[in-house]
Amino acid sequence: NYDTTESKLRREFEVYGPIKRIYMVYNKRSGKPRGYAFIEYEHERDMH
Repeated sequence: NYDTTESKLRREFEVYGPIKRIYMVYNKRSGKPRGYAFIEYEHERDMH
C-alpha cells in the first residue's frame, strides 16, 4: 500500500520482535513511496 507509514509497519511487524530500524523506499524525484520497505530487527532470530 502506497499510503502505509512507518508507524503502521512498526505496529504490524513488532509482534515478531523488537525492531531496530525501518527503511521505507521513496521515489527520489517525486518523494512518493515506492511501495516497499526494509525492516531490521534487533535480533536475527526474530526474522524467522
